[in-house]
Amino acid sequence: LKEGAVPRDLIAESVDFHQPAPGGELVAALSEACERGRVVEMEYYTYGRDDITRRRVHPLSLEFGMGNWYLRAWDGRSREIRVFRVDRIKDMKVTADTFEPPPEEEADRPSPGPHGVAAGGEIEVCLRFSPALARWAEEQPIFSQAQMVRGRLVCTLRTDNLSWLERELLRYGTEVE
Repeated sequence: LKEGAVPRDLIAESVDFHQPAPGGELVAALSEACERGRVVEMEYYTYGRDDITRRRVHPLSLEFGMGNWYLRAWDGRSREIRVFRVDRIKDMKVTADTFEPPPEEEADRPSPGPHGVAAGGEIEVCLRFSPALARWAEEQPIFSQAQMVRGRLVCTLRTDNLSWLERELLRYGTEVE
């Protein structure tokens, strides 16, 4: 050991590595379902409605963002392309049924955001964040606009989901108006 060098075991004890997000077997199974065009049956927890529903989906892609895995899939229940947060899938089965991916124009059509945010949503909300949360809020993709007004960050978002919006606003507590 050189003078001033830190032993390996001391480094290993003081550094904590984390995977980007849990997923393991579920992400692997969904990835394979995407590649093979297999229909997936799942129980899914919808945060905005605080409800668990049974769904049959055609998985199109898996994406990682904001610390979570998301499944982009055609949803048989809504008959639209939707985004599902993987850690909210409560039970899942990859079936033997196959599907054909939608035509390119359908696959490229914007799907609702994973957070209840919809670019064309009927409800527009402007939020004024305290300086304590301003830096964090500025980096969040759910806001369509963000600008400093008299020392506070004002952000805009659009949604069609009042239940989700209520729960989202409660998360911020007294740090937002």
